[in-house]
Amino acid sequence: AFQGDPVQTFKRMRFGDQQTMWSDVLVGQAPLFQVDKAVQLHLPTSDNVMETTAVKVQLAYDHEKHVSEWLTLSDGKGLLLDTLTVHFVYAGGAIKEVHHHQHFLMSPDGSHPPPHQKSITIAYKWIPDEETDTRGALNFLFMGGFLITLFAVIGALFDSQDLLSNRALLVPEYDDASGRKKPVVKSFVLYQPEEVEGMEAAAEDDEEGRPSEAGLGESEGMRLRV
Repeated sequence: AFQGDPVQTFKRMRFGDQQTMWSDVLVGQAPLFQVDKAVQLHLPTSDNVMETTAVKVQLAYDHEKHVSEWLTLSDGKGLLLDTLTVHFVYAGGAIKEVHHHQHFLMSPDGSHPPPHQKSITIAYKWIPDEETDTRGALNFLFMGGFLITLFAVIGALFDSQDLLSNRALLVPEYDDASGRKKPVVKSFVLYQPEEVEGMEAAAEDDEEGRPSEAGLGESEGMRLRV
């Protein structure tokens, strides 16, 4: 439902031991979704029935999803209902709960009915469901944090791939180690990515553990002396 939409409302009355069938509450007297207002609900009573007879009303809202208990309009002894306040608790576009609060008037001497003898004042109040709203906000924050983390991880993966593809290759250049068991590093050669892509696969190390010069080929890489 959207704000201002009529809420389907039914009513039925009980006069002593007799009760009526369900009937529609007129649109002008029915509640409007998320709209606070007060209306006069007309009652099908004779002039003195409210003073002498116990009269009750039952209300049903939103296709009878929410049905009230029997609400006393009159106890037949001078106690008469003046105002009925209806609190609608809602979340999103749905009614979650309905609560009724009655305010009574006492006839001064039992012979003079109050001004609302053939009608009662109904005040409709709409209250947002704070628990549902809080839960929705927490879910939104959780999903937002999850998405931000996911995008951050994906971005880091792409950045690491770009870094690997642009990384230079630093290759040691060995001094002539004839007669030595362990080769000595003379300098390091820094190859840029475009040089590495064109480099042939390195040959297997010779019997002294030094890489074959044929594997690196001739290059103009930057030499770093040690």
